[in-house]
Amino acid sequence: MLVDAERLRSGAAAAALKCRLGYATMWPPRWISRLIVRHSRSCTCALLLGYLSLLGLLSFQLVLVNSTKEISSSLSSEEATAATEDFVAAASRLRKHSEVLLDSPSTLTHIVHPRSNVVHDIPHPFFDNTTTTNVTTELATTAYLHCRVHQLGDKMVSWLRKRDYNILTVGLLTYSSDQRFQMLHQEHTNDWTLQIKYTQGRDAGVYECQVSADPPISHFVTLNVVVAKAEIVGDTDMYFKSGSTITLTCLITQSPDPPAYVFWYHDNRMINYDSSRGGISVTTDNGDTTVSTVVITNAQRSDSGNYTCGPANADPTSVTVHVLNGEKPEAIQHDTKTSKGHREQGMNASCLSIMVFVAVIQISRLTYGR
Repeated sequence: MLVDAERLRSGAAAAALKCRLGYATMWPPRWISRLIVRHSRSCTCALLLGYLSLLGLLSFQLVLVNSTKEISSSLSSEEATAATEDFVAAASRLRKHSEVLLDSPSTLTHIVHPRSNVVHDIPHPFFDNTTTTNVTTELATTAYLHCRVHQLGDKMVSWLRKRDYNILTVGLLTYSSDQRFQMLHQEHTNDWTLQIKYTQGRDAGVYECQVSADPPISHFVTLNVVVAKAEIVGDTDMYFKSGSTITLTCLITQSPDPPAYVFWYHDNRMINYDSSRGGISVTTDNGDTTVSTVVITNAQRSDSGNYTCGPANADPTSVTVHVLNGEKPEAIQHDTKTSKGHREQGMNASCLSIMVFVAVIQISRLTYGR
């Protein structure tokens, strides 16, 4: 009975020591590890939590030493040896954990759990690959370059112009002296958008969205600034018979977005909503190429003149319309060419007369000089 009681006492003592050792290897408690990882952005908070955890480690080491002295006297040599080995292993793990906590504040973002040896690392930021990398905008409009960053943490987002490596924005602050550039960001979102107001031709190029990670990571966006063009189909001079229908078609190209409006003018009078004359209709079809058409029925001589297509996003373009009362366009063109030819012949004759007059004067001077 005494032998069994001694064995039970020794086994209980060994179990108690192993229990204390096992509890020590679980330090720091899980809630402290979570606090350190969660609040590691604040260096002061991280250092405070780290040193609190370190004090706990030292306390447990003292408990382990005292427990070993108290219990070792009741253990057999084999059990004492096994318990000592467990103690040494636990102390070694505690020492490694202490070194992590005593390291610089930046390493507090890497927490090693002494029991599982798992490294808890702050996630590294990365870009959203679905964000567009090519943006096309019109001249004198507002352009938006998007940059979506996941797991940003305490890192900073900056926008740079790659052409001259000019820093445009840092965080929410505009670093450039050109106030047309501005960072747009809503709290609790991952979108950091560069806004460029009143775009100019020189704004075209590559822009870099950079995150201050270690090493820095970048997302590039190409901006294209285009100028919309308007053109009326046909010649600059158009001829129509009296009583016929005049149809003029205007094409607006190189426009990322359809124009807000397309106005037609006859000389200096807008005819989109003309009700006094009647018989005038204007239709506009939007698409990759915007097509605007003006139709004038029962054309009269009064409908002759200059017609201008004026879209909201492009320079206006014009043609001249001639309404004929029985005359043929070919005859008018021939008369125009003939009159031009007569004017040219008259100019040539005048030049010849002047040249002859100058020659006579020169000859007279030479003769008089002799």
